[in-house]
Amino acid sequence: MSEDDALTVALERGRELRLENRLEEALPYFEAALRVDPGCPRALAGYGATLARLGLTARAFEAYWEALRLQPAQPRIYAALASMYLQQGCAGSAVDCFRQAVELAPDNEILRSNLLYTLH
Repeated sequence: MSEDDALTVALERGRELRLENRLEEALPYFEAALRVDPGCPRALAGYGATLARLGLTARAFEAYWEALRLQPAQPRIYAALASMYLQQGCAGSAVDCFRQAVELAPDNEILRSNLLYTLH
């Protein structure tokens, strides 16, 4: 199996397991994807999402911010970060992230709504 195939399989299986809420099982697949390609924004985002749902927020923040460093135009990651900041009571940081998400996806009504909610 090529590295590209291994990466795709790991990402898809991790995503499937996360969607099934089998988070402990999903995590190793994202870790495997990151071993194949440590600079894969999609793997970092999936890893961050899984970590966040497991309550491992510090590691989730690191993964999300690294994904954005590598590929900055990802409104969904900014929205995920905003939600995490809100859960931690950091409304200012949440607003900043939602603003960035809306800037990247101005037609997304959900992002605009979430920004307005956070501003209140």
